[in-house]
Amino acid sequence: MNVIERIKKIGERWFLTEPLLFAVYCSHEFVENNSIDVSMRTGNMKVEFAPKILDRIADDVLAEYMKIEMFRILLKHPYQRQPSFAVKALLTMASNVTIADVYEVPPAVKKQMSGTEQKLPGGLCFEEYYNLLLQNTAPNSGKSG
Repeated sequence: MNVIERIKKIGERWFLTEPLLFAVYCSHEFVENNSIDVSMRTGNMKVEFAPKILDRIADDVLAEYMKIEMFRILLKHPYQRQPSFAVKALLTMASNVTIADVYEVPPAVKKQMSGTEQKLPGGLCFEEYYNLLLQNTAPNSGKSG
């Protein structure tokens, strides 16, 4: 069974088990994209996925990747809630940290989510995590010690 068939099977299962995720799943088209280096990304009502990454993983891990992408769509980050001149890599990290803060991400998926290994305070929103990550990566602010 190829990746798109597996994705459809998981989406259909959500009809009874995860109605909210099913609704989000149905609102987007899943499109194969071999040129991306992440498992999934969303834009323009499409979820692009990388078969080269997802072919090798078990269905339960694929379902977790899908859940996390559905959460991103529901939370509107990092795709819509972006500060001006945002650093894209930090937006994704902030989204990862936000989701991992409130959802028990399985270890097999969490190790692929950049930023979650950082020791940041809990209970913050996406924008607050983004600002913390930006501060942590900003060069020396010019203060002398």
